[in-house]
Amino acid sequence: MRPSWARHFDLIGTNLRTADLTGGQLRGANLRNANLTSATMSGADLDGAVLSGAQLAGAMLADADMVGAIVDGATFANADLTRVDAHNVDFTASTLSGASLTGADLVGANLTKANLSGMVLIRADLTGAVLKQARLVDTSLSGASLTDATLVGADLTRAGLGKVTWWNTTCPDGAVTTGAPCRLVRESNETAFFRVGPISYRFHKSFAIFTKDFDYTTTPANLFYTFQPVDSDAVDAVNAPVFVMLNGGPGAATTANLFANNTVRYTENIDAVGARNPGFVSNPNSWTKFGNLLYIDPPQTGFSYNIDAKAANNDLERVKEYLLRGNFNSFIDADQVLRVLLGFLDSHPDLQDNPVVLVGESYGGTRVSTMLNMLLFSGRYDADGPSMFRDPSMVAAIRRHFTDVGVTGPLTPQVVAQQFGRQLLIQPQLTSYQSDVQTNMFWKTKPSVIDAVAAETGNTFSRDTIKCTFPLNSDLGACALMKYVDAWNRDRYNWKRPADWTDNQEAFTSAQFNQVGKLNTGQRRLTTASCRGRTSMRSPRLSRLPTRLWATSPATTRSRVTWANSDATTATSWHGTRRSTSPTPPTSSHRSTSGYRSGPTATRPTGRCSWRTRGTSRPSSPMPSTTW
Repeated sequence: MRPSWARHFDLIGTNLRTADLTGGQLRGANLRNANLTSATMSGADLDGAVLSGAQLAGAMLADADMVGAIVDGATFANADLTRVDAHNVDFTASTLSGASLTGADLVGANLTKANLSGMVLIRADLTGAVLKQARLVDTSLSGASLTDATLVGADLTRAGLGKVTWWNTTCPDGAVTTGAPCRLVRESNETAFFRVGPISYRFHKSFAIFTKDFDYTTTPANLFYTFQPVDSDAVDAVNAPVFVMLNGGPGAATTANLFANNTVRYTENIDAVGARNPGFVSNPNSWTKFGNLLYIDPPQTGFSYNIDAKAANNDLERVKEYLLRGNFNSFIDADQVLRVLLGFLDSHPDLQDNPVVLVGESYGGTRVSTMLNMLLFSGRYDADGPSMFRDPSMVAAIRRHFTDVGVTGPLTPQVVAQQFGRQLLIQPQLTSYQSDVQTNMFWKTKPSVIDAVAAETGNTFSRDTIKCTFPLNSDLGACALMKYVDAWNRDRYNWKRPADWTDNQEAFTSAQFNQVGKLNTGQRRLTTASCRGRTSMRSPRLSRLPTRLWATSPATTRSRVTWANSDATTATSWHGTRRSTSPTPPTSSHRSTSGYRSGPTATRPTGRCSWRTRGTSRPSSPMPSTTW
């Protein structure tokens, strides 16, 4: 039949399965939820038609006119869309798997996150099309036009790209190309510094009859991060979550803890490698099997450092730097780490709107919970917000991130939670609620797990609160661990182990970061490149910083390195005395769980420069030689 009468008609839910609508005049027709499975619609006029939720699996739509059609929720699986005219059609909520789009006119079409894997798009016109995070694995794009197309975050693995027109095309990595194909690279291991600050913020305190503002400005800092991408074919790499790993303390380095112990592809855990064989071994339980991993050394821990030359070798200045200059409190700590997270996401377009899971251990529970609150309720932290902590520039960074990922409405907690509403807490330090739960678990439950530890060690859990001296008298849960379990020579983190097990583990892994030869999973060459406001060191195979650039030395020895500004006209130097085996870059006020630590002076280049390591070699042995 030739249903010219169907123009603008309401055909909601109509069963047109296998119907012959060849050349049909269906312009503006309402076909919402209609069943058009295997229907023949070649040459049909569907201009402006509503196909929301329609079933078009196996339908013949060759040469059809679909300009401006509304297709949200429609299913085009295995449909023939050869030479279809789909100008400016939004396919983001449609199913196109197995469809043929040979010669299709997709100018201005929105195919964001569409799964086009294995499809035929030969000679398709994708001029101005949006293919952000689309899956184009094994897709044939031979002869297609990608003029002005946006492919940010798209997966073009094994895609057929012969004779494709590349003109002002935005590639998966965000680069723009004309004439030359996009570089088809997936996310690789990355290690870098992110410059944070100085940050000006305020504490707004209300007293009985008046208020007072306390203004602070942080010392500029370089915060260190390491990234490892998902590496399992069983996971949708385009939408895989980003796990943000943070240890606690405050003062514990993520690099020497979560990163070093059984979460990435290689582990330095002492039980895995053996105390007599320092280095690393392959980890069969890497979290990269189900997500992307981003490890951040919190401010003034691990490789992260403040930039203040006065505090480099002066203990008093170092204490002032930490305690008296607004560089540490639970709010500014979370603020600084949050800026690194947002900066990382915004500089990686293919990860920018992926779901994020905040992982916090111990005090990291406080850190990630504060970060989450800042994200969910950012307006509270603005200049005139109700929170006592106020940082308008941090609020602006959050809003800018969501604008960049396409959020146009209000930043309600529900909107923010779509990306950031996930946490994973490991033995967290949080609030009095947690303390109360732990107290009930340890003290009031009989027999409790503490009773079990006592029995294993030949002791008795007397529940005598006299042992809980200040400040543990207000946290009986912590008292059970620190006064009883510790007295029974059991580790507070792993009760099956001796009391010093955790400390020895951290010391062991920390020491390895001073021995780059033992941490090298492949040979690399050192190259330089410009950057925007951060010092970056990246390696596709090794996600550890090339520590030779720091010339770090064994304990109590001195070291020196010269840094040049990007214009190569000036140079500065640092030197200092190491007083610990913890990984320590040029730092002014470096801390760990064992207290304040000395580090080299923190004079650093002000030029816009970066040092990068690049290479493609795979691990050939546990400890191969290093080439710089």
